[in-house]
Amino acid sequence: MALNSSNAILHNRPYHSEQPLPDVGFLVITSINKEDEGKYWCRRDDTRQEGEITNIRVAYVDDFPAGTVPIFKPIKPIIGDRVEATCPKVSAVPEPSVVWLLNGKPLDFASDRISAFNSTLRFRRFLNEDIGQYECVISNFAGRTSAKIYVEAHPKAVDTVSVTTCRNFASQSAMLWFLVGSLATCCFLLCYMLTALYCLRRGTQNRITLYPAMFLRSYSGLGPGFRKTIVPTPDVCRDRRIP
Repeated sequence: MALNSSNAILHNRPYHSEQPLPDVGFLVITSINKEDEGKYWCRRDDTRQEGEITNIRVAYVDDFPAGTVPIFKPIKPIIGDRVEATCPKVSAVPEPSVVWLLNGKPLDFASDRISAFNSTLRFRRFLNEDIGQYECVISNFAGRTSAKIYVEAHPKAVDTVSVTTCRNFASQSAMLWFLVGSLATCCFLLCYMLTALYCLRRGTQNRITLYPAMFLRSYSGLGPGFRKTIVPTPDVCRDRRIP
């Protein structure tokens, strides 16, 4: 950039300042933009002497395109589930910082349930208190831009299939145990009756007759339940016994 007897005003942009500058030796860049970034140096007209090269970098933050929102996965969180949110990337120099807001207030990272790394926000468990408008703000000393989205959550649905299956299984189990108990009781009674009959067969020495009185006797080998009530003998039997 060759300098003459006046200051150089880049691209003839108007310059307005409350502090006056000397008339010679200054380069004034107003309304700077990214196209102004590059290497600058000056050279005297009389001696052709060149000054040091200066590399100028322009700090900036590009705005988000219209309709840009933070990306939540899943899009519709479920209470108690793990959720991850990502702030969209934007071009900025120097490297910007990312701040997450919930309903206009900074998020509370006091507990380890919520964590943030770079532009990613993670929820170990998404709760009812996490429902609201989320805003990620990208900024540096040159400017800022932000994107917003309202996030709502759904309650965790009850697995009706599992509940029905459990109920059916419980009903089937109860019926199975009832049948097993009934079968065991029948087997026990059958064994008891067979044992009683076996003891009766060995304990009695009487011959089997057709007289009803034989069946009305009481045998000590039987249990209390097998004792019979003594009833009068029919007259027909008495007559046959009389000589």
